[in-house]
Amino acid sequence: MKICPICKEFTKFHKNKRAKDGLNWDCISCNAKRVKEWNLANPGKHAITQRKVQLKRNYDVTIEQYAKLFEDQLGSCKICGIHQDKLKKKLDVDHCHTTGKIRGLLCNSCNLGLGNFTDNISFLIKATDYLKGAT
Repeated sequence: MKICPICKEFTKFHKNKRAKDGLNWDCISCNAKRVKEWNLANPGKHAITQRKVQLKRNYDVTIEQYAKLFEDQLGSCKICGIHQDKLKKKLDVDHCHTTGKIRGLLCNSCNLGLGNFTDNISFLIKATDYLKGAT
């Protein structure tokens, strides 16, 4: 605990490895207020930053790598071919849950479909046969 230079309160601070004392310069409450104000004042930058963080954290993919996949797939789902413009949300990064390898970008429906079939090829084949009327 230390004194916040903004609110002058003796309070708690977030940890910060880069700071000499190991703590943020402003307290948790003042930091939250400052970040909220910045996010409201910079909505475009905030959204881009959040997207970069999410891609890196969840898939170890940079925004540039996502853009390359998007360009290679002509902005469309790798399975059904629906274009991003016709979707309410961005194409999902599809990856193998075992290896972590990125397979491509999918619309939410195709991504959920693979997930619901637990990426099991025999289930997908049986589903295909079922739809063909073979079972």
